[in-house]
Amino acid sequence: MARSAGIKRDLRLARTNCYSGYNMINLRSFCGVNGDSYDRFLIRMLEMGESLNIVSFIGKQLLDNYLSSGSTQITSLNVTKFFGKQKKNSYVSMEELIRHFVV
Repeated sequence: MARSAGIKRDLRLARTNCYSGYNMINLRSFCGVNGDSYDRFLIRMLEMGESLNIVSFIGKQLLDNYLSSGSTQITSLNVTKFFGKQKKNSYVSMEELIRHFVV
């Protein structure tokens, strides 16, 4: 809702305290101008398209990694190896993210 009013705050794009592994993915964040329900609608539509881009990017990277490594299955270990270890200040669960704002 804040981004529909033009506030450019997106936790996924934060350099510190990023959520999960979004800092390793090239993604776009959208902002509105008026803050009305139409801006919120447009932002949601654009974010759904961006979600498809993210899924496509991750799938392509995993498939390329899978084909180049010669392994027989994609596991969470392969995903972790590809994207690297999480930073200590990176949120990996929704509860950790909520706790950040509550405390």
